[in-house]
Amino acid sequence: MVIKKSVVDGDGHFVKWEYIENLHKLQNSEGLHFGNRLRSAHINWHKKKMNVRLAAQILSDSVATSLEFCMSEGLAGFEHCDATVKFIRMFNKLFDVLNSRNLQGHGFKSPIRP
Repeated sequence: MVIKKSVVDGDGHFVKWEYIENLHKLQNSEGLHFGNRLRSAHINWHKKKMNVRLAAQILSDSVATSLEFCMSEGLAGFEHCDATVKFIRMFNKLFDVLNSRNLQGHGFKSPIRP
């Protein structure tokens, strides 16, 4: 028996890994990428659990934008992926805040100041 754990946002919508898998399948079947770095290594992350680079590339704004585009075009398998897009964008901003080093950075890439 397999038990899947789910992430639910504040509005009760599910954040699903399935949308990222669907995006990868779509990009492979079409032979093009929507400006993101999503590859097979990202989908088969179990082999490289400790690779932060893979996580950062999955939880990037380009993946969120690609999912949003697929949803807006009405592609099958991307219905109601709003919560997943919101989740990905939140973690993208979190990565930017925690990775800020440049004092002249702007927005979320600037260091935390008083």
